[in-house]
Amino acid sequence: MSTVTITSASAGARAGQSLRRTVGRPQRPSRAGGSTSSRRARNTRPRAGDKSPLDQAKGIFDGFFKEKEDPLPVGSTVSPFSLPSSNGGTTAVPASGSKCACLFFYPKSDTPGCKLEGDNFNAQASAFEDKGCQLVGVSIEPVEALCSSNVGRDIELLSDADGSVSAAFDAEMNLVVAKFSARKTFLLSPTGEILAKWSEGKDMGDIKDGGHAKEVLAAIDSLA
Repeated sequence: MSTVTITSASAGARAGQSLRRTVGRPQRPSRAGGSTSSRRARNTRPRAGDKSPLDQAKGIFDGFFKEKEDPLPVGSTVSPFSLPSSNGGTTAVPASGSKCACLFFYPKSDTPGCKLEGDNFNAQASAFEDKGCQLVGVSIEPVEALCSSNVGRDIELLSDADGSVSAAFDAEMNLVVAKFSARKTFLLSPTGEILAKWSEGKDMGDIKDGGHAKEVLAAIDSLA
């Protein structure tokens, strides 16, 4: 014989009322240490040595903007090269018989800044010659452009038309639509050792008032 349990309507109503009273009643914090949520919050507090979210974000972005290692530091050696010259023919750098060579890369001959830099080096051309220093400018331009911009000067400009020398000196700016020589200056020994170097925006003096040409001359004097 099967057994059937029957619950009366009044008993069900009383059970529903009891359930509603239980659900609607707010939880009281335990005397042993507060509510479960407060204990959980205490357990998630940062521990000693943990990095804050700001420090973590800074670490990520510092990796993106970290300055790349210099591929040609002072003391490294570069190979000699020859390029077409504004004086005609080709010129070797470093020149045979020179005590040192000053090689200044610049973007474009017919821009105001580059014209002033060339004029200021030209104004000191005799001082470089007196110190036995070969002085040449290099740009990723055809030799014809260099010749037209160098009229009336004594300095020599070299055409790095394919950009290979600029790239070898880490002085190439590739802007997708065009390549230019970055503004950098190197002081080389007769064997191609980099004795000093300057980069625009970092440690280069003013190219417009002649400050940069003078600081290169001062560096030559410090080598004596």
